[in-house]
Amino acid sequence: MKATSIDDSWDWPVLYYVGTVILKMSPKQFWRCTPRKLNVLVKAHIKLNPVDDGKSKQQTVQKGFIDQVF
Repeated sequence: MKATSIDDSWDWPVLYYVGTVILKMSPKQFWRCTPRKLNVLVKAHIKLNPVDDGKSKQQTVQKGFIDQVF
């Protein structure tokens, strides 16, 4: 019987980046973390740190000249 490679659909570089850079886990903590726990931590991070895409608030920029600065 021929061994087949398993399609691992996990994006390990992204998961490792999220775990170690964004969530500030040590590499050991990341590799010992279960997928369920990592998912919960990522969801909590997103909930507590929403992304401001600029669409929620209209910001007005007032244009002026350098000689108008007090």
